[in-house]
Amino acid sequence: MEDHQDLAEEMIIFLQKRKVQVTHVSSIQQALAQLDTTRFDLLLLDRLLPDGDILDHYETVAQKHPGKILMMTALGQTPERIKGYQKGVDHYLPKPVDLDELLAIIQLQSIKKSSTPSAQSAWQIIEQNLICPDGASVHLTAREKRFLACLRHQPGQAFGRKALLEELYMGQDLSNLRNMDSMIYRLRQKVAQTSSVSLPVETYNRLGFVWSETL
Repeated sequence: MEDHQDLAEEMIIFLQKRKVQVTHVSSIQQALAQLDTTRFDLLLLDRLLPDGDILDHYETVAQKHPGKILMMTALGQTPERIKGYQKGVDHYLPKPVDLDELLAIIQLQSIKKSSTPSAQSAWQIIEQNLICPDGASVHLTAREKRFLACLRHQPGQAFGRKALLEELYMGQDLSNLRNMDSMIYRLRQKVAQTSSVSLPVETYNRLGFVWSETL
């Protein structure tokens, strides 16, 4: 979904030459109508369109499309990317989009889909709640939600403490480090008290934190 015709045509031609099937729409309403009738492996969404901000309609899009969602936008600053990840965006591409990078992401998602066609996360974040595999719901603070969004964006890979401090507190001083460790401890406790399943967050002293859920 891209409203700038020249950019859309460039991307479509590039991807089609590489055997990627593409359906293009240029507005949110067109996209929602298309999703009512067609199932796609992957969506590439432009954040700002003539009829609004796609994030305002993200829950509806996600309900209609259970697959992967990529987002591209000129709003590439960290707070804007976090907004996307908190909603559930799988990958965020700042404009101008590198087409080779886009192709690599699409090909990677295709490989994952073919190797684990039914794999879906048992953990979900809906609004301000963490939904556990046993159905238990844990209310999240804004910072807890941002912490989980960061980790779940790169499952199996370590997210370093310094990077987390910047994302959560916009700084790396010692007091913020203590605050972050306390927040993570409280989050683990909340999940343990509410759910029969442990939070799949592993701590590695030198590397940081890893979302270790096994699909």
